[in-house]
Amino acid sequence: MRMVKEPDALSVASPVAIELYRELLPAVASIGPFEVEVKRTSVHLVRASAFAGVAFRKQHIVLTVKSTKAIASPRIFKSDQASKNRWHLEVKLAGAGDIDAELLAWLRASYEIS
Repeated sequence: MRMVKEPDALSVASPVAIELYRELLPAVASIGPFEVEVKRTSVHLVRASAFAGVAFRKQHIVLTVKSTKAIASPRIFKSDQASKNRWHLEVKLAGAGDIDAELLAWLRASYEIS
């Protein structure tokens, strides 16, 4: 019997998305220690629980962060209330310039509640 490894998110991601992901990781590392969990369709950045999710697209990545409240920003293209005090916010990252102080503040807040 031959075992076939299922593709994961990193093995099928576009070069553009992989490059953005590689630029994101050191910025996130400045917040604190975390683990990377590679899933079939995404990557989770985990402290005690996942504080960020990365989904890969052809020309960008979608970063999902947790929040204790909704945040009004044109950068957040989707906002879901997961529970009474938890929101999942989705941000499109299309270039290194999108990894800025505002984004890192959202990631830091998400890191703290995870």
